[in-house]
Amino acid sequence: MMCSLYKVTRAGFYAWCKRERSARAVEDEGLLQQIAQVHERSRGYYGSPRVTSQLRQQGVTVERRRVARVMRQARIQGRSARLYRRSKVGQRAFFASVPNALRELQLERNNQAWVGDVTYLRVAGQWRYMAAVMDRHSRRCAAPE
Repeated sequence: MMCSLYKVTRAGFYAWCKRERSARAVEDEGLLQQIAQVHERSRGYYGSPRVTSQLRQQGVTVERRRVARVMRQARIQGRSARLYRRSKVGQRAFFASVPNALRELQLERNNQAWVGDVTYLRVAGQWRYMAAVMDRHSRRCAAPE
């Protein structure tokens, strides 16, 4: 049944089963062990470009696409290093619980109500803080005097 599905003869299927593994398949198996070691040493972060680079430094001549294929077949995948991102769920819950008197305030002129915010940015590997004060009526940032 399976042979007819794939349109091969039974004799061809059994010949394929008895055939020895190809030299490339054997090499790929050895390469997979080396790839797994490099990937494990990187704590799972390295993908195929970095794994290839490490293998070349160890003296293994291999192309990136071959490493990518072997990694894909073995379901080995690098992961991205994530930037620090703070969850905003707690912030939303806090601000929802605090009544905001400025929401109902009807603004008629400038300098009636100012609002401010502080945020932090990562610049050249260091955290920098930025504060802004804005006039709520004109929606312009207040300039320092």
